[in-house]
Amino acid sequence: MTEAFLIYVIVVNLVTAFLSVLDKGFAVYDRRRIPEVLLLTLSFAGGAAGAKLVQILTGHKTLKTDFCASLSLIAFLQLGTAAAVWSETVRAQASGVYERLALFEDSGAEALGVTPVSEESAMPRRFGPGS
Repeated sequence: MTEAFLIYVIVVNLVTAFLSVLDKGFAVYDRRRIPEVLLLTLSFAGGAAGAKLVQILTGHKTLKTDFCASLSLIAFLQLGTAAAVWSETVRAQASGVYERLALFEDSGAEALGVTPVSEESAMPRRFGPGS
């Protein structure tokens, strides 16, 4: 499922970037433009990174403050969502590792013939005055 989602995001970003570059070309030659609603809808559907990249590289619609603000908000929300999902995934994987380590500490040490280290013996010896 994650591979399909990744392919979806890449395709939407490429389509959004292509349409943004095409719209910039139309603007240069005074041709009919691609509607802002379509570009913002594609950005909201996952293509905000592609649209923002084209905007930075080509100066596409930088004078339209409503468009710039909307695109920046969409990109910020998508970045925050991606960070939250990534964080939750990492935390879930880490908790699985910690559970496996706890099982090893409980049963694995005796099975391997390893003696657990007590806290007193793990502390380094002090040297110098007062020791």
